[in-house]
Amino acid sequence: MMTRYLAAAAAPKVRMNALCPGLTMSGKGGPAIHPGIQAPLNRMPMGRVAHPTEVERSALHLASGASSYTTETLLMVTGGRSW
Repeated sequence: MMTRYLAAAAAPKVRMNALCPGLTMSGKGGPAIHPGIQAPLNRMPMGRVAHPTEVERSALHLASGASSYTTETLLMVTGGRSW
């Protein structure tokens, strides 16, 4: 609701969107899959966690001119899983 409110209040000068990442690998070089998340992974359509660059590319899309007519959007980067 905050994204919707801010998008309406700030338009047309500012575009307001939200990036909602799901499970994402650590960028610290640790194990890609922690044993505690194996069960949720089995229920995910993509069957894996996101690589940090996948979330980064989504953020760059929202910040770029390619999304110049996009506002009040929740971009779900979750591999198809709705928590």
